Parts: sequence; structure tokens; C-alpha cells
Amino acid sequence: MEAKSSLLISEVDRKLDKMCVLALHQESPWFRMASRMEKPAPAYIFSESDKTMLQIDYPRDQLRKQDISAIMANPAGMEKRTYLTITERINNVKHFSIVSEIMDLPSVVATNSYLSGQELFVSFRFHRSVQDDLEVHLATLFGINGRARIAYMGKSPGIVSMLDRLNAETPISIVQVSLDLSSENTSDHPMLTAAGSGAEILGEADLRNSADGGARTIIYSKQRLGIPFPTLSEEDFIYESRTNIATFMEGRRMGNEARIPRLAVFLRVLKDRLVETTFIPTTEAGDYISQLFHMMSTRKKSQLRLEVFSPLQKGAWTWL
Repeated sequence: MEAKSSLLISEVDRKLDKMCVLALHQESPWFRMASRMEKPAPAYIFSESDKTMLQIDYPRDQLRKQDISAIMANPAGMEKRTYLTITERINNVKHFSIVSEIMDLPSVVATNSYLSGQELFVSFRFHRSVQDDLEVHLATLFGINGRARIAYMGKSPGIVSMLDRLNAETPISIVQVSLDLSSENTSDHPMLTAAGSGAEILGEADLRNSADGGARTIIYSKQRLGIPFPTLSEEDFIYESRTNIATFMEGRRMGNEARIPRLAVFLRVLKDRLVETTFIPTTEAGDYISQLFHMMSTRKKSQLRLEVFSPLQKGAWTWL
């Protein structure tokens, strides 16, 4: 599907122009388990109602037999194709609650997380306009946890570069689906209103950050929008909204329940359809596709349509 009236991901690549990587030490059996592995364990931070959850994915070939037994004996443990995963609540741990507050700051989008050497590394992109607020939270964090540290603070390499780097380490697949908007209650959705006005926009949905009002979505535009969005940057035409379309939120819930990491999600409106582009580790893409077809089976023909399922290749950035 060709985007004729929407921004490309490459056009907004560095609009969130700053990046921070935090390293958080934690005395936990799950962190100690990861510290014995030769390679970092991917992690995924997401919200469920008022809870912030940490999902840790342990590659099976890196685990000892007793580690596998410990994970599978835990009610929060789950076996996947190539790894075992454990999920635990973290916003009831004091220094992790500060990280949750950082993730709630305007423009902050978590990009990549992993465990290495008994530290959780949390990477996020943000707009320079919120750096002062971010540093207030960091001062609080370091006051609570003397073993927390900044691993990086500086310019963002951009989401394209970050996904290409991850893809070189662990193959990534593109899954693009489109939703017939006439079948959804979208009458007051500001992103759709802006697209309907002819503005060229692109949304970046932060599936880790979701509340009753929907998934927080960063809206990028080529021009000032005459829509009552919360404005993140007048200079760079960056806004914020919530995406609370029922089918979209159902897909988010099913993905979380199946413990499928989604590395990035972008939204665009083309004519009467919402197009969602999701980047997923290739090892999990098959399960994700199966879930999509299950959702399709419960809906009318063409209401939900699979547009693209392919490996991430550099040429893809010319049309994504």
C-alpha cells in the first residue's frame, strides 16, 4: 500500500531529537539469571491499567536446566518458540516507579530495553523541550537508587537507525494491517480529523503507555494543525493524542497477553482506512500473524486486512 498523503517514517526519523539510556541495578533472582547469560536478555516495559510491567525474554539456549524449571514453575512464566519469558510488576518498586513517571512525560517513547550484567537498560527517545523535566525525575531517581546511572544522554540516532541496528542483531519483520474506519466509532478521533483536513501526518503509537483513553500517540506533521491536540513542539509540528479505536486496542491487548514484543508501531490514515505498521522480532511474527487472522475471523470481510508481511530490509524505508 503506497502512502500518498502521509509522511514517511524516514521523514520524521529524528523529530524526537534526544535519547537517554538508563541502567538500573536490581537485586532480583530474574536479574541474576540474566547476568549469567552470554548475551543480553531482551526486555519489554508496558502498562496494564495502573500497573507497569516488565517482561524479560530469556533465550532458551542461554539458560541452565534449573533456570528453565524456575521460570516454568512461576505463574508469570511462559514458554515461547525460542525463549522463556517472565513478567512482573515494577511500579511498586520505588526506583522503578520513577522510571514509570519518566515514561509518562510528554514526547517520551521507550525504544529498546534489555538486561545485562544484573542491570536493566532502558532506552527512550524524547524531544529536547522536555529535558529539564526529565532531569528533575533523574535527580529523584539517583537520590533513591545510588546504583542507577545514565549510560547515554545525547542526540538520538533516529528510529530508522535503531531498528536497522536491532535487525542486524536479531531479524525483524514488518507487519502492516489496515482497518476499515467506517466500521469503528471514530467520530471524535483528533488524528483522523487532522488527516481528513488534508494535513500530511504520521502517528507513532507507544503501546507501552496506555490508559483508559487509549494508547498514547505522537503525531508528526508538516504544518501547524488547527486541531485541539496537546502541542509538544510548535517549532517541529509535534503533537500528542490517544488512539482508542476498539480493534486497535484489542490487538494491543492480545499482543500483550501472548507476550509478543512490538518494537515500534506507526499509524497513518489512507482514504477510509487506518494503516498500522508494526515492527516485530521475526521469531514472534508467526504468532502475531495467527492472532491477526483470529481477529479477522470475527469481523466482516475486508474490515481488517493484512497488507504487508515481510522481513525488514533497507529498501523498505522508501515506502514505509
